[in-house]
Amino acid sequence: MKILLLTPSLASWTKQEIAILEELGHTVHCLYAFEYGITKLSPHTSIRTINAIRGNILLFLKAIPLYSKFDLIYCWWVFSTGLLPTILGKLLKKPVLLNAVGGDVACVSSINYGAPLRWYSRPLIVWILKNATKVISVSKDCANWAKKWGAGNVTVVYAGIDTNRLKPSPQQKMKEKKEFILLTVSPLEETEVIRKDFPSLLKALQEVRKAIISTETKYY
Repeated sequence: MKILLLTPSLASWTKQEIAILEELGHTVHCLYAFEYGITKLSPHTSIRTINAIRGNILLFLKAIPLYSKFDLIYCWWVFSTGLLPTILGKLLKKPVLLNAVGGDVACVSSINYGAPLRWYSRPLIVWILKNATKVISVSKDCANWAKKWGAGNVTVVYAGIDTNRLKPSPQQKMKEKKEFILLTVSPLEETEVIRKDFPSLLKALQEVRKAIISTETKYY
């Protein structure tokens, strides 16, 4: 199958996904919006929105002449990456697969998180999800949000890892070293720190450290 992949940025997981699809015998051509300014950071929401609109329009225009050459268009992020491809997919009767990955479908009003919170984006998200051929989701929670906004054909596909490269260290070695490593896969931006509640994590680690010290002291 020939797949046209549209994504905000050519991240490490995107490269790995392309490699896996190609190993399975598919042909993948990737267009990403980073070069068009969609992911340029700005402290002003309006500027970020303008950059996103500009990036998606340019990405869409670049994708138009390629549509006829591919069997499937695959988009990371329902909104805003999936909007224009879904429109074109309906016009040209091409299947469109969307990947719901977080804030494109989920929303938490208490921390002002999620695209559906914005008055102009929620109707578009509802339309996209109702008209896409298929939606896959990185978690059950995102799948539930996608269904809430109207998606009818949703499948959860969890992110995988290369177990040849990433695997637990033997517990005995960890005990000998008497050290523990905590890994969190998240950018340390203000919105992410708040949404994932890192302050509570740090407080909990202080309690864990006290408990470990207290336990070790009993045996001396």
